[in-house]
Amino acid sequence: MGADLQKAVVLLVSVLVPVHVLYASWQILQGGRVSESRTYFPPLLEEFQPIEARLDALVQDVLHTARLSNDVLFTPVPDVQVGHVDLGQARLVDCLFSDDRW
Repeated sequence: MGADLQKAVVLLVSVLVPVHVLYASWQILQGGRVSESRTYFPPLLEEFQPIEARLDALVQDVLHTARLSNDVLFTPVPDVQVGHVDLGQARLVDCLFSDDRW
């Protein structure tokens, strides 16, 4: 059986504050298992940008959330241990959203 390539634009909305983040990912499945994966935060690859723009406009209009910049998302939160992220390694993106990103 050949490899299966899966691509996605992912939306995360915080339940703590009215903010969201969009990112893109792709993974290669071989035999039902992920053999390779990549995650892209903005600026996204050109192939993902039309979906990113539509999804961003929709979530802002419907949920009235603000999109967080990469500078804010990746701010270190040193005194916190979150899910699968070790103490001292957490970033704001891990605290506001799931640390299980795909």
